[in-house]
Amino acid sequence: IRLKDLMKKRLTECGWRKDIEHMIRQTIQEHGVGNLTRAQLAEKIVPQARALVPDVICKEMLMRVHHALGSSQPAE
Repeated sequence: IRLKDLMKKRLTECGWRKDIEHMIRQTIQEHGVGNLTRAQLAEKIVPQARALVPDVICKEMLMRVHHALGSSQPAE
């Protein structure tokens, strides 16, 4: 399974994606859909979204990245 797909799965399982969707909807309602560009929406949501990623998921992904990098290096 690809790391990107695994991360999506883990974030969905823990409810993170649902929480972020709610934050996006709430932000759009507060500012109005016509008064907010994608860039402005991202500027408001991304820092909060990153902070809400559970530590266990961050650690798992980091471990998998290290493992993938380590196993892809040629043997000396």
